[in-house]
Amino acid sequence: MDRKIAGFSLFELLVSFAILSILMYVGISQYARYKAERELVRQANMLADEISWIRSQSIAKEPHGIKIDVKNYIIFKDDGDCQLTDNDTIVSRNNFLTGISADTLTVVFDRRGYCYNTSCGLGSSSITLRNDRGSTRLICISRYGRIRVETEKCPD
Repeated sequence: MDRKIAGFSLFELLVSFAILSILMYVGISQYARYKAERELVRQANMLADEISWIRSQSIAKEPHGIKIDVKNYIIFKDDGDCQLTDNDTIVSRNNFLTGISADTLTVVFDRRGYCYNTSCGLGSSSITLRNDRGSTRLICISRYGRIRVETEKCPD
């Protein structure tokens, strides 16, 4: 009677674990990249919505602005100098999502909904958001106040 023991050898188990480990590493890194990209898109859309709200408040009531720093932004009622100063009323302070940063910028909208920079000059603006993995999203604001989220560059 031939008694062969059915099963796997130690070498076969090690090869199987190595292949499984490689597949898990690739899958987890792809998921992390996907999640970071989705968080960047989510933050860009949230910020674009906030800027749209600021513009609508400026048209309906009084000029409002937004001051963007690296990790947060401040929404304020502008007193006419196109900058966040002690005379301005702060509406809200918000932080960006974890892993998201932006360029420093201040934008103010007038009663017509037009976009102004810190020197009170009419002009377009763009806000660049970045995640930890180096991906970027642009929020483009035309001089007339139209707001768009882009991946490459803002149209002229």
